[in-house]
Amino acid sequence: MAIVMGFKNAPRCAACLSAGWTGSPSQFRDSVLACIRLRPCYQEAWNWANCEAGLSEDELPSLGFEPRNAQNDRDDSIPAADAAWDAGDQGCGELALELRMRLERLKPGEVLLLTTRDLGAPQDVPAWCGLTGHALLREAVPHYWIRRAD
Repeated sequence: MAIVMGFKNAPRCAACLSAGWTGSPSQFRDSVLACIRLRPCYQEAWNWANCEAGLSEDELPSLGFEPRNAQNDRDDSIPAADAAWDAGDQGCGELALELRMRLERLKPGEVLLLTTRDLGAPQDVPAWCGLTGHALLREAVPHYWIRRAD
């Protein structure tokens, strides 16, 4: 499903893929499957994946997630941000340098809300925080709340 939605070879779980989707999980799955059926190469890959998962070619996978919408995204545990930055789709190198500079402008303990659509961000941002000592308070792709280290 991630490939069909334009994420190339960066895997995404169904919950992340459905960000912004307001319908049911089965409607989301059916919409993506309609796109898959339009391209023979995608259909072949889908059938292969079903076979690997022990499903028949025409069997639909179960989707164990709730669709994301405004109701689900309301969460009192979201940290207040002292600053925000939308990095767009900047890659790892540019993103890391700019992120470092932006966090340096904050006082220790302050929170930066980072928004990034870089395909590697779900792996890169937590790893970068671990290496630099900054705390990743919350992750809700494409948003990351990062507390500046002391």
